[in-house]
Amino acid sequence: VRWFQFSSFTTILRLHGARAPYEPASILLDKQCDPTGASGGPIEPWVYGPPTVDTLRAVQAALELRDALQPYAQAQLARLAAEGQPVMRPLWFDFPGDLESLEISDQFMFGRDFMVAPVTMPVANESSRWVWFPEGERVLGYLDWFTNKSFLPGRRESVKINPDLLSFCLLYTSPSPRDS
Repeated sequence: VRWFQFSSFTTILRLHGARAPYEPASILLDKQCDPTGASGGPIEPWVYGPPTVDTLRAVQAALELRDALQPYAQAQLARLAAEGQPVMRPLWFDFPGDLESLEISDQFMFGRDFMVAPVTMPVANESSRWVWFPEGERVLGYLDWFTNKSFLPGRRESVKINPDLLSFCLLYTSPSPRDS
């Protein structure tokens, strides 16, 4: 699920996998999207169970987030075509004067307005993760997309993990990206 959530911020979103089924397949092999059986088991989101199941709820939330960000992503792809600025990029790309950003390898920018700090461990193993909030000329602060909690730039903060979602912050500037 974490890979699926991460891929919500990539230009191509698709499920890939090769694994043996945990249980006898709930969908007969000839009814799966993998009729050859080469993957070892079904990988479609609906195979994880009804929407009350945590895994399926997390996949659904990632899809809803990607859908909400679609206009922004399209604008960033246009910027890529016109100016050559990548959509996904390391923090130092947008914060060259922030020395700490040079060392951060587990966070990235999605366009110039969104910072993503993927959760890479199962939530059962972690209830929070450390996130660096870079300083920059146009940065007034950061706002968690889901909780509206604000964070000051130039600080490392422990951010509570939502089991359904990535750690994902809106960079707020003047004017706010939500206003555009």
